[in-house]
Amino acid sequence: MLAKLKAILRYDSDTLAQQQSQQQITLGKAVIDNQHKSVHVDNGELEIPEKEFELLWVFAQHKNQTLNREQLFSALVGREFDGLDRTVDVRISRLRKRLEASKKCGIKIRTVWGKGYMLVSR
Repeated sequence: MLAKLKAILRYDSDTLAQQQSQQQITLGKAVIDNQHKSVHVDNGELEIPEKEFELLWVFAQHKNQTLNREQLFSALVGREFDGLDRTVDVRISRLRKRLEASKKCGIKIRTVWGKGYMLVSR
């Protein structure tokens, strides 16, 4: 079972690497630009620090899909999740605050209880 889980996580990491070739994703009223590490909303730019932007980019590539903490941790930190590290949770909390502060962007991170998190457009 552990080998199967590792294979799934490895597949997800490979899929994430392939999808990173895409440079812009539009969600709601927001245009997320991976090349310039920026988010534009109604001709203005939403200030998002680099680490939170990386999280947003992973979510944007998987919009409307539930991503669990292990998948996010692997994509962001590049190593296996040990169950104790709160890096993903802290980044999600900070990113949520920024997205909620800018109600114009039309996107939010929803918690899917018992499964993970999902980026949705309003």
